[in-house]
Amino acid sequence: MSYAELIYIKIGKTLSKNKLQSVNSQLKSIGLNMNYTSKNKKYTIYSGPYKNHKIAKRNLQKIKKYFPNASIVAKSQSTKSEKSDESFFNGVFVGASIGYSSFSATHNLTEGTVTPKMPKDTALNYELNIGYYFTDEISISIAYSMHNASSLKITNIYSSIDYQYKLYEDVKPFIGLLAGHSKLKWEQSPIDEKGTSLNTSTFGGAEIGFKYSAISDFELYSAYQFMLINHETKLQPSTGSSTIEHKSLHNLLFGIKYNF
Repeated sequence: MSYAELIYIKIGKTLSKNKLQSVNSQLKSIGLNMNYTSKNKKYTIYSGPYKNHKIAKRNLQKIKKYFPNASIVAKSQSTKSEKSDESFFNGVFVGASIGYSSFSATHNLTEGTVTPKMPKDTALNYELNIGYYFTDEISISIAYSMHNASSLKITNIYSSIDYQYKLYEDVKPFIGLLAGHSKLKWEQSPIDEKGTSLNTSTFGGAEIGFKYSAISDFELYSAYQFMLINHETKLQPSTGSSTIEHKSLHNLLFGIKYNF
C-alpha cells in the first residue's frame, strides 16, 4: 500500500455538527479516534487510519455494535472531499412551519329550512413536528397542526413517511403519505340555536415539496399537502335540520428543520 492510501472505517454521513460530537464520544468510549471530511455542508465520518486490514477488521467489530452499517475503506490521505452519493447517517430532526389552508364547506339540507352562517374556507396554519431519518432518502415524522378560521378551528395530529432524492447538491424534492386524526371545533355557531360544536375524523393524504440545506444542521422546506377528512356538523334548529360537511383540506407550508 502506498503512503497516499490509508485504511479507514467509514461510519456514515450527517448534516449535524452535534452528531459529530456524539459519534466522537462513542468512539472514544471504546478507545478509538474519529476523523471526518466535509463537502457542501455534509460530513463524512471515519475512524482511523489503521496500519493494516487486520487491525481495521478487529476494530470494525467493535464499531458495528454502535453503527451497524460501518465498513472498511481505503482513502487518500490528501483527499479533502468526496462524492456525496453514499449512505447518510441517520438521526432525529425537529421542525416548525407556518402556512395557508383551504377547506371548503358544503351545506346539505335534510328537512325544513335552515340558513346557517357559512364559515370562511381559508385560514392560517401552524405546525410543529419531530421525525427521524432512516436513510438519506427515507424519513418518518409526527406532527401537530392548527388551522384557525374566524368561526372554527381544525387541529390535526398525524404521521408521515417521506421519500426524498437529490436534485442539486443542496436541494432535495420529496413526496410522502399522511395519516392521522382531525378535530373540528366551532368557535361561533353557524346557527342561532344550539348545534354540534365539536366533531372528530380520521384522515389520509399525501404531500409533495422540497428541502434546502441552508446552513449546517438546518434545512428550509416548503410543502403542499392534500388531506381527505370527514367532518360533519349537524344543525337542528326549530325550522328544520341539515349538515355542514368538510371533506378535504389543502395546506401550503413554509418551515425550517433542525437536524440533531
